[in-house]
Amino acid sequence: MKILIVTQYFYPERFRINELSQELKKRGHDVVVFTGKPNYPHGKYYEGYSFFKPKHDSWNNTEIYRVPIFPRGHSSVGMILNYLSFWFFGCMKIHKMSEFAPDIIYVFETSPITCCMPAIRLKKKTGIPVIMNVQDLWPENVIAITGIKNKLIVSMLEKLVRYIYLNCDLLLAASRRFVPNIQARLPQIAIEQNKVKYWPQFSVLEADCYKVHCNKEYFDIIFTGNLGEGQGLDLIIDAANQMRESGIRWILVGDGRHRISLEKRVKELHLEEQVLFWGSRPEKEIPKLLYSADAALLILKKSPIFEMTIPAKLQTYLACGMPILGCVEGESKELIMEAKAGVVTGEISVAELKNKALYLSKLDKSCLQEYSSNGYQYGKETFCIDCLMEQLEEEMRGLCNV
Repeated sequence: MKILIVTQYFYPERFRINELSQELKKRGHDVVVFTGKPNYPHGKYYEGYSFFKPKHDSWNNTEIYRVPIFPRGHSSVGMILNYLSFWFFGCMKIHKMSEFAPDIIYVFETSPITCCMPAIRLKKKTGIPVIMNVQDLWPENVIAITGIKNKLIVSMLEKLVRYIYLNCDLLLAASRRFVPNIQARLPQIAIEQNKVKYWPQFSVLEADCYKVHCNKEYFDIIFTGNLGEGQGLDLIIDAANQMRESGIRWILVGDGRHRISLEKRVKELHLEEQVLFWGSRPEKEIPKLLYSADAALLILKKSPIFEMTIPAKLQTYLACGMPILGCVEGESKELIMEAKAGVVTGEISVAELKNKALYLSKLDKSCLQEYSSNGYQYGKETFCIDCLMEQLEEEMRGLCNV
């Protein structure tokens, strides 16, 4: 098949769509990517990129067509302009993809949902079917992150979401709890046609067996990924401040808009020995970093939308066999408990995070090893990359009759 991937984010930005494109190529498909100029998460263009150039490049023999977008910067206005520019310039430039003559359009939808608009424009001109992989629910995600409550704005976003959902041929939900939410915005006939399906993310890292650490000075709990507002990482600092002599260290690997304020709080509270920032690291280094710690942290702010979300790092933790400390609710909490891969807090709070961290740190090493083995096996069976890719290929063939 000839597959056109439409995504606002792509290599050198680090998102799961990078690995998905390579998996599709491994399976013999012709893949072209339509995306923006890389600027996430630092809010400025990556070296070698600008508003005007380059328009084309490639990565691992995958052709990439880039449209100009405004870098997101570090303000809400900058982020909005970033979102709108991909929508505007994407719709202006998408017609050039007609030369590629794709059989199917695959949209990777992590915020903003407007990244799907260029794909819908191409569909209306050519009739090429569109699959959208829903990673973030709108407008719920916007409300949770920004706190927007203006009824007019929320109503406009709701209409936009319904329009996008209606114009996609298949909606793949990254979480089981996304499915009824998406279906509620569709007519009954679309539900009867099974237009919404659960399709979780897979882990892209090579799995290994977790090794128990002995005679360490600290019990290290590691978090990997985006240091953003939605993660609720302030709870870590508050917990560390209340348990300075516990022998527990919190290690944050990654970058994001919230990192500067987090580092500032750590310095103000003199917690540099308890909370460490290791910065953004290449994907291939993540397993080694995880194995250097004793447990991995999965945390999200308390919000109805985050109760439906499965962060991609959960699959990574499972694939690497890491005992998990979950400070989450809803879908993610259920998965950790179902996998018997670690412990979860009774609620999202400093007190609970502190108590469960202390509990983990005092466990016998054999218990940690059992969490490790359980999680690894569960991830292998539930998020199998070959099974999920075969399912995706089958869905694609069904829509484009190839």
